[in-house]
Amino acid sequence: MSDTRDKTGGTPAGTGVPVRQACFCVGVFFVLMLLFNGVAMYKSAKLLEYGRVRDLWLKVLHPVEQVSRLSGLFYVRQAAQDTVGKSLNHASVKKGGKE
Repeated sequence: MSDTRDKTGGTPAGTGVPVRQACFCVGVFFVLMLLFNGVAMYKSAKLLEYGRVRDLWLKVLHPVEQVSRLSGLFYVRQAAQDTVGKSLNHASVKKGGKE
């Protein structure tokens, strides 16, 4: 029987996902996350307390918000939030909490 373990004694050699492919998938995930959530992220940044931090986030997120609007993918997030968001968030409200 041949030994398929790598030199470090860890998992068998040849299993798992190549690093390049994993990094590509993580990058695609973050791009999609920004496209779906860019408008909501910008709206959240507008709610921050006035000051340098708020200004920084507004400057950083403004292009993200614009690309999200141009792609139209923010409508998918908005539809999901409008349909199931209230019921999902309602379950997380603690007893005695106000809505």
